[in-house]
Amino acid sequence: MFPIGVNTWVWTSPLTDEDLARLVPRIAGWGFDVVELPVERPGDWDPHRAADLLARHGLAASVVLVMPPGRELVAASPDTVGETQDYLRHCVDVAVTVGSPVIGGPAYSSVGRTWRMSADERRAVYAELRRNLEPVADHAAGRGVRVAVEPLNRYETSLVNTVEQALDALPPGCDLCLDVYHLNIEEKDPARAVRAAAGRVAHVQVCGTDRGTPGADRFDWPAFVKALRDTGYDGSLVIESFTAHNRTIATAASIWRPLAPTQDELATEGLAFLRTL
Repeated sequence: MFPIGVNTWVWTSPLTDEDLARLVPRIAGWGFDVVELPVERPGDWDPHRAADLLARHGLAASVVLVMPPGRELVAASPDTVGETQDYLRHCVDVAVTVGSPVIGGPAYSSVGRTWRMSADERRAVYAELRRNLEPVADHAAGRGVRVAVEPLNRYETSLVNTVEQALDALPPGCDLCLDVYHLNIEEKDPARAVRAAAGRVAHVQVCGTDRGTPGADRFDWPAFVKALRDTGYDGSLVIESFTAHNRTIATAASIWRPLAPTQDELATEGLAFLRTL
């Protein structure tokens, strides 16, 4: 059985120490194995306090990075690239503190940034991405953390939308974070895409095809999970969804209506479904 986790974005953003103190006992009580911790801004929450809290409740951690406007590894000034690399290294250090084996997210350009590229331009941008990710990957490898880069759908980026593109764009030291929501939009066969990434999948995020409760949708979950097993993936499945009740996160994630009767139900019913797989 894969460990099952849930991202705190289901309830709140940005995450704080007070949020963690409130959420972690409930998440543990429901039977989750993992809490996913977004690092939106360094200092929003204390990694040492989080590590102690998770340990007391028997929960593991995963860490996700966040790419708002101004965090760029390609087609940006050297200062912007350097600051983004520093932020990603900070995420690695947070992961070490809380015991996460991975940092996951779209570590290439800010979410929502899109532009048309010719084939030659794309090759050049991918080469730039590989150069700029390598120092981050080296920092992570020296600390036992995997960098998992997430392809996003076409409405959120024009840079890396598919597994095939990610495998082309990333340096050898970087792996993939696969998100069911984006796979369902961009891949003709999500299970085949998983198999194409065999050995490179470091993290998996799940939700319904409407970004709501896993299982309350038309996605072929058995085929997807079988592909993960067949490729030897042994990480967690983390529910990543968002609340419509927080203006900032709802706008960023285009959540214009509640995706479940309550956010607690989204988490607990998703957990119950994932256990059946």
